[in-house]
Amino acid sequence: MKFKDITSEELIKKINALKKGAECHPMWGTIFLTITPNQNKVLPLEREYKPQHDFAGRISQYYQNQRNNKNFVQKAEEKLRQNNFYGQYYNNNEASLKSHLNLNNIGELDEKIVLGLIKLLIDEAESNQNGAKFFFKIIQPSYNTHDRFKNTDQITIYFDKYSSLSDIVRLSQKIESYLSSKIPENTIKLGPKDSFGFNSFVSARFDTNKLLAEYCEYPFFDLELKKFFDRYSIDELNHIPIGALEAVFNKIITSEQITNLGNREHKALSEQDSQFVQTEFDIMVHNPKNYLDSVEENNLVKEEQKREIEQINEIKQTIYKFNFDFNSCNTAEEINEKLKEKTDELENHAKSLLNLQKTVDSTIYDTILQVIAQKNLHLREAAQASLRNLGSPTLPISGQESEHLLNKPSLNPHAVKKFEQLLKKIKDKADELTDLTSLGLAKKQVALSLYTELSHEFQQYKSGGTNFETFKNNCDNYIKDARPTLEIHRDGGWKELFVNILKTIASLGTIPLYNYCSSQGTYFFSPVKTDSINRVEKVESAINDFQEKADQPPLC
Repeated sequence: MKFKDITSEELIKKINALKKGAECHPMWGTIFLTITPNQNKVLPLEREYKPQHDFAGRISQYYQNQRNNKNFVQKAEEKLRQNNFYGQYYNNNEASLKSHLNLNNIGELDEKIVLGLIKLLIDEAESNQNGAKFFFKIIQPSYNTHDRFKNTDQITIYFDKYSSLSDIVRLSQKIESYLSSKIPENTIKLGPKDSFGFNSFVSARFDTNKLLAEYCEYPFFDLELKKFFDRYSIDELNHIPIGALEAVFNKIITSEQITNLGNREHKALSEQDSQFVQTEFDIMVHNPKNYLDSVEENNLVKEEQKREIEQINEIKQTIYKFNFDFNSCNTAEEINEKLKEKTDELENHAKSLLNLQKTVDSTIYDTILQVIAQKNLHLREAAQASLRNLGSPTLPISGQESEHLLNKPSLNPHAVKKFEQLLKKIKDKADELTDLTSLGLAKKQVALSLYTELSHEFQQYKSGGTNFETFKNNCDNYIKDARPTLEIHRDGGWKELFVNILKTIASLGTIPLYNYCSSQGTYFFSPVKTDSINRVEKVESAINDFQEKADQPPLC
């Protein structure tokens, strides 16, 4: 039977029968099937670069350092935009370099040839005799005449970042050997987006900028990769994890020496710039660990930044353990004196945190501010209780604190404005969905429903009709329900939008309390509910969980 004549359901059954442990299922709403071999294999380079399984490996740590350097990220973004590179939001754990398998006129091939190729890939992905681990996707037979996939790119391989470059090249040779014995050499060897290949049947493309979490075409780097692979033998690349290539890419997009990235019209770098890049490859090959661990100012967080990150953690621990017990106070004077002392302490922590904001930009920063607010409120409440126990006059409270005590919502106006902007963005993105396919119509319906549901929850929360926990949980559930549909086939920025919504929800639980020092712009925030420390921690956890899920393998 020809490949074009087999149904997707039949193909899935036959693939699942090829080997126990390997799984094939549709990428819902796309034209692909995903095939995941058994993932228990541990790579030699993974053991070397990630000796502790439960902790970040060398490559993951490299990216954590890169992303924490805001100047570095800004420099990369500016250069890419100046050269007309605008990508879609796309975040994944696999290596940025992917392989494409090209089978000219795949629909006319015998299904046994295609199944044999799939079996070969599964065997290689699971074999302990090589240092490559991957999963892959294949075009559904019913779409074999699609212009984009009729002759090329019918199979995409996503490599683990610790896969050895040499074994990736060897895999391409095994694929070529198998197909050459079954079918003629391809006449069309590269897909429309590819700039180089390993042989007639296997091409490759570097399409993910992990520093900015973007999917795009970078032909200038693909052409440099072609030169790189031509210059080195397979054995010379045994010790190189594929993820190390991304460090060279980051060097290019942040280097002061290279300003013209060729954009999509000229593609190639100048000869001088190309020599610079190939030298960087040579340095990386000589010692990839040192290259990733480089302390060059452009490539890693400065020592000063590292110290400031440590200071952030120290402030966080101090605040969480902050004590406001007035039991040792026997008079109103002692209570007021201790209250002032503790208030000053919180003020100093807030000022210190503000000074560190320029370097560290994370969810943790906002979370600590909110916890400081909680401690300030609990401090005043504890002082009030102690004064009442002594029969002394209690402290005057502000109008906003009165609202808190009456359980009326008084929200952070900046967060309200931000949430309204995000709601509008959902509506705008829904209106932009004009695809009349079943998937396009489904996306539009889900997006509009999400806009309506979140708007309703927001109005309920603002009016006091629901508490924060219910508001947060309902919004979180609506987003979870919408994700599977809206994030299909390169999500177009939905993941990033959802994370921003969750972050803004955390801020919607706070109100500006007072300005300790207007000249320095130091603000405290007080919560609407007395259990807000736990609440903020839950929101932070939800955001982190969501971001981890957003980093899972791409849907297409």
